[in-house]
Amino acid sequence: MAIAFDRFEALTFDCYGTLIDWERGILAAARQLLRPHGSEADDDAFLESFARHEHALEAGPFREYRAILTDVAQAIG
Repeated sequence: MAIAFDRFEALTFDCYGTLIDWERGILAAARQLLRPHGSEADDDAFLESFARHEHALEAGPFREYRAILTDVAQAIG
């Protein structure tokens, strides 16, 4: 049975983790920042720390995600 797409006005889906490999992107960016300083982080430990800080910052009042990421990077650093 075919889907009648003309019955829909919009189609949404989760892109992070589905279309975008979010974790690989985070780790690639982190490596670029850390390597020049002679630092290597364990991938799992880094992602755990990232998620912990991101969650804490997102639990507060609304802020642009760019600001959240800046503060996550500072907290991990």
